[in-house]
Amino acid sequence: MGEPMIKTIRILIGLLLFWPSLTVASTPLETARSFLKELVTVSTLQTIEERTDRIRGLVQGHFDFNSFYQKTLADHWTQWTLLEQLSFDHSFRGKFVEHLAKNANRIKSLHETQIRFKLSKLPNQVVKVTATGTHGGERIPVSLYLVFRNGDWKVYDLDVAGANLSRNYKGRFNYLIRNEGYSGLLAKLSTTTPHP
Repeated sequence: MGEPMIKTIRILIGLLLFWPSLTVASTPLETARSFLKELVTVSTLQTIEERTDRIRGLVQGHFDFNSFYQKTLADHWTQWTLLEQLSFDHSFRGKFVEHLAKNANRIKSLHETQIRFKLSKLPNQVVKVTATGTHGGERIPVSLYLVFRNGDWKVYDLDVAGANLSRNYKGRFNYLIRNEGYSGLLAKLSTTTPHP
């Protein structure tokens, strides 16, 4: 085998090894469109089990929980130990998925409507994508907030017709922590969803 062939093989091996870093990340607009399209599709499913399964897959691939926790728990999140953070995350994710699945019908009216998207850049490298649909003459705005994490854009907050997900969770979390502490918050998560 000649030297040129050996060099070619080495280059090909190098490309295969580093392929993930060479892939082009999706844009925030593409991520937001895909995320919202899946949410709207989920809203049309008949059973809560179907919706829960689809939502679970959606958030695992496209939702940044760490940024969501930093926004909703603020100083509490940074002061907790890694074990406390992991325990909270383990308890909360399932409840979060259940909550989205149960409330997906809020955007069901966006199904088969034409949606316009507008992208805005916010401080701290956050991007807001506002999607607006019209149903029965009524405007239905949905805003998605995205951050760039691990080589791709991730959704970390939602605003549906003025109801902001992180803001509502933040109020509930702060109330529980203030009155019942960290252990009380975890106990509440193990029994019921802290509905915003």
